[in-house]
Amino acid sequence: MRKTRFILVISSIVLLLSGCMIPPQPDDIKVEGIQPKWATKIGKAGIWNNGLVGLPIYNDMVLFHSTEFTTYQGNVFGDFEEDNRINALDINTGEVHWTFPAEYSKENPMYFDSKPYCYNNYLVVKMPVWGTRYKGGDILLCIDMATGKEKWKKVIPKDMSYKTNNDLIGIGKIFYFTQETEKGALICKGDIESGNWEILSTIKAENNEDIASLTTSAPVISTIDGKDFLIVGGYEEKSVKSEEGTQYKCYLYFVNRNNGTVNKVFVEHYDSNMIVGNLNPYGDKLYFTSGRHAFCYDLEQNQIQWHFFSNEAYNYMAPLLIVSHDVVFLYGNNRFIGLSAKTGEKLYQSDIECGGASVWNDSVCITSRDGNIYIVDIKTGRQTLKIEAPKNYELGTYFATITPRIYNNKLFCVGEYHAYCYDLKELE
Repeated sequence: MRKTRFILVISSIVLLLSGCMIPPQPDDIKVEGIQPKWATKIGKAGIWNNGLVGLPIYNDMVLFHSTEFTTYQGNVFGDFEEDNRINALDINTGEVHWTFPAEYSKENPMYFDSKPYCYNNYLVVKMPVWGTRYKGGDILLCIDMATGKEKWKKVIPKDMSYKTNNDLIGIGKIFYFTQETEKGALICKGDIESGNWEILSTIKAENNEDIASLTTSAPVISTIDGKDFLIVGGYEEKSVKSEEGTQYKCYLYFVNRNNGTVNKVFVEHYDSNMIVGNLNPYGDKLYFTSGRHAFCYDLEQNQIQWHFFSNEAYNYMAPLLIVSHDVVFLYGNNRFIGLSAKTGEKLYQSDIECGGASVWNDSVCITSRDGNIYIVDIKTGRQTLKIEAPKNYELGTYFATITPRIYNNKLFCVGEYHAYCYDLKELE
């Protein structure tokens, strides 16, 4: 009996070792199926935040963020140190042209988790105070993409750096962003060349004792009757809580880009008091989400044209959206849904677990929570391609759910420790 057990143990060890005796080397990438044009290692620690949303491109360089280390003290919501970098990679070869910062500084930490704004050779990004653990407030940072050097840095006052949204938008050399105070919200604008910035508008609750807060990641820009407006979603809530039902009201705020005047439109609660979510202007319409609802707002007639409701469980909410080819593409952690942009009619749905998504021709490229990339027809929802991540058993085996970038038919995406490039024309 003992001899039999001994043989079984030895056999198990042999089988185990046969599968792991010679693992791939750290820099070796095992590729099965569809192969990337190039793969470049860009970090030592796993990527868990959004990085530079949109993966900016300048002068045949694509910019990826990476993490060198993350050290927690206590729990994930406690104090931590993190070393974030920006890496400029050649779009054709994956060669690293520059890395910013060149080395870590505890006194000048970097944290990239938002959508930057680019103009000419300048990139400006906002870093939240909770991410950098900076003693002041949120930080605006401008980098010269030609050299990979810092051009300027501005620290926003701490009393204007409450739970702010961090994405930027702009026209020409002027960029726009939002900040929040203890009781109100601010629409700000800055000059990307000089770094000078100012408050364009202040959003306050109707009752001075109440609180106004913004819920969309960044303003969107739309032209109405020949005037340019910045549009944001938000809500106003009672400063003193009670048990008497709904304590806040949701609004769309329209801010004149030239003089800063603010008009607001009340958005009725439809779904368990959900807030106004993501905004997307398309033609003379504004599309946005709130909970399990999607809305089409007519900017010329100042009224909601249609709204769509998904009566599925909240786990299947699809609060993110892209509008293209007359289709409203809604997506979330466990679902994507296609709607007619004209009528709100449901065209299709799928159980693909979505992370990030980008439009490519008449398709949508999705980084999925299952670690793969899917390309689907935006008009029909039909899957046309699945890309599995290259397998590196030392350093990760899946794509991160960061929004992919498609440029000149090249797909740029991120794994745990690598940046990848795929040629979509070859895959067609």
